[in-house]
Order: sequence, then structure tokens, then C-alpha cells
Amino acid sequence: MDELYDLAFAFRKSMVWKKLWDTEIFAVRHSDGTIGYCCVMGHLGEHLALAVYPGDAGLESCRRMSMNSDAMDMLEHLELGTTQDCVMVSFQNKAVLPEESIEEIAGYCRQRGIVLRGAKAWPLFERFRPHHIPWFLTDSTDRQRMREGLEAVLEVAEKIKGSSPNNLGFAQGSPYGRDIPLLEKQGDTFTWRMMPLPPEATDVFPAMALPDELTLVRLKRLKNNRREWVCQLFQHMEPFADDPEDSKKPLSTLPAMQFPMMLMTVDNRSGIILGLEMAPDHDTYAQTLRKGFCDLLLKQGKPARFIVLDARTQALLEPLSNELDIPLHLVANNSTLHDVLDSFAAEFSQPDERRVEKQALEVVALLEQLPDLHDISDDQMVTLLHLIELGLLSPKLARMVKQEVRRRGM
Repeated sequence: MDELYDLAFAFRKSMVWKKLWDTEIFAVRHSDGTIGYCCVMGHLGEHLALAVYPGDAGLESCRRMSMNSDAMDMLEHLELGTTQDCVMVSFQNKAVLPEESIEEIAGYCRQRGIVLRGAKAWPLFERFRPHHIPWFLTDSTDRQRMREGLEAVLEVAEKIKGSSPNNLGFAQGSPYGRDIPLLEKQGDTFTWRMMPLPPEATDVFPAMALPDELTLVRLKRLKNNRREWVCQLFQHMEPFADDPEDSKKPLSTLPAMQFPMMLMTVDNRSGIILGLEMAPDHDTYAQTLRKGFCDLLLKQGKPARFIVLDARTQALLEPLSNELDIPLHLVANNSTLHDVLDSFAAEFSQPDERRVEKQALEVVALLEQLPDLHDISDDQMVTLLHLIELGLLSPKLARMVKQEVRRRGM
């Protein structure tokens, strides 16, 4: 990582973001022949960073980030924020860095006599993958692309010193229908030429495959329950960790957690949630969700029709809808579903502290009945201490908590 830190601090020193806007992207041809699309951020002094988006898929994720999100609901807006596909170096305050990164940077700085002072002084390398939380640069290809992107941006910074961005081919605007500079390294020098941006990609969404023949026969025999089902596919607001033991391992040795996909089915008349299926792996959600949805049909009967609000959910259900002869209607709005989704989003958008308090209060009544708190974990004891500070525990339970804390020497 030392070479990456060398380049990152050189990038910080160049302050090239004062000359380029984040819409003035450029490309670099990597040593493996692929193209990386580079975006320099920080012209307004808020987020100092270089992002390198790999290939057409990476560029498409960059384009999505430039979409107007004003008309999106909370869940759509949050999902948009997790769709980036890039490697990034940014300069942050020390407090936001993971402990492992702090130790690594501190060791690098000690060896070189570097003292980091002021705001946004600490470099943070991250890999952004769609529908994952930002993670460490653990892959050698990602590190190579980050290194080559940094070398290219330093070349840009040097050239801009004696010229303006416009003279070098840079232009502001949306990442469509224009040419951008392409840098290719040959030996120790870069060649420059202009290249057209690829056209906007067409969205292709996965479809739910049909179930096995026996299940399909059972589904076809179901009676029509004369109800309307409103179905919506969305990304959960919190990442999924499938192994509790992972919390005991160094973060950098673990894979990045994913945000699971959810399929919610709501009765259009009553607003009752009939089903809520989860798929932890975004790449296989269409097949993971199939069993739960088919089980729901077997339990509830065939609805008179499916109602969906977007093309993604439509694509998911279309094969089953056609096979079972259940009409599938794409509509622009459905108040029943929006009310349910708003309640769902509000529940999970509460600050962590408030959610912990709410969950803890749900078990307070049970704790009141216990003769002692010996079986309560240390983490739970810390939560109960916090509830004492807020005045949310009865005097009896507060005494029990304090006695147990003293017994454990916490």
C-alpha cells in the first residue's frame, strides 16, 4: 500500500480539484487494456476524492449517481446511494476511518516523519460495489486500477498548471454524447487523445424462473381469491451479515456486506402485508425470492391480478404471471403500497440510539420478572445502563442493573 499512499498524498498536494469540476471526467487505459473513467471531486471543498469507475458498467453507475433524485422516495434514494461501482481515494477526518486503516496510515507516516494535521488530512481507500457497503481495497486488480488512476490524475494536474481544462479537452456536462480525454501510459509518459463516451446502457432486470413441474401444477389448480396483490421489489436499508462470528474477525479479512433485496406483497384493499421475502445476495435475488413467493400463492390462492410500480418488479414476476394467467399491471402510483413502505422505511430510518432504546424497552417488562440479571450479556447491560441515564427504567430494575454491574466489575 505504500505506493498508493505516496500517490494519494501527491494527489492531495496537487489540489487538482480546484481546477476540475466533478462533471469534467476523463479516462485512463489501464495496463490490462480496460478503461477506467476518472472523476475528481472537491471543487466546492466538501468531498476531496478521486473515483475510478471500471469500464462501461462503472461508467453507468457514475451516470446513475448524477440522476435527479427529487422524485424518489426514501428507499429509492437510499438504494441509489449504494449503486456506485468504483475504487476511490478520499481525504477524511481521522474519526471516520476504520481502526485498521488508521493503524496502517499511522505506520506509513511514522516511517516518513509525516504529521497529519487539520481537517480532511487522512487518505481513505475504498472499493464501492453496487448494493454493498464501501469496503477495503483487498483485490490486487482494484489496487492496480487505483494506482493507475492516481498516476493519470497527477499527469492531468501537471498539464493543467500551464493550460486550462478546456484547452486539454475537458468539458462540463452530463456523461453522455460527448468526447473526453483518454490518457494512455507508454513507458514513463502519457499520450493524450479524445474518445467518445459510450451510449447509455439499457436496463435489463432478472426474471423469476418458473418453479418445478409439481409446484407449477399445484399453482395452476389454485382458486382465484378475487383479491389484488400489490408487489414491490426494493433494497433493504440495512446490510446483511450472515455469520455472527464475523464480528470477532478483522474487518479487512471479511467480504463487504450486501444490502438484501426484499419482495413485499400487500393486499390492495386492506393494506395488510401478506408476504415479505428476503434475498441476502443481490446477484441471485430473482431465484432466492421464488420459493417464498410461490409458497405465499399456495397459502393464499391466486389473486385476481398483480399490481407493480416499476419495471424491475414487473420483470421479476412476468414469467410466473404469464404461466398462471394472472394479469400483471404496471402503474405509476399506489397509495396502499406507499403507505406501507413509508411505515417500513420510517421504522428502519430511526437513529440507532432510538432503535436500541425501543428494542430494550420491549424486554424491560420481562426483566422485571427475573430474580437476577446473571444471564444478561455485557452489551445488554451497557444498554440498560444507558436506559437508566435516560430515566426509562423502574427504580427496582435500575437497582438490579447497578448491582449486577458492580458484581461484574464493569
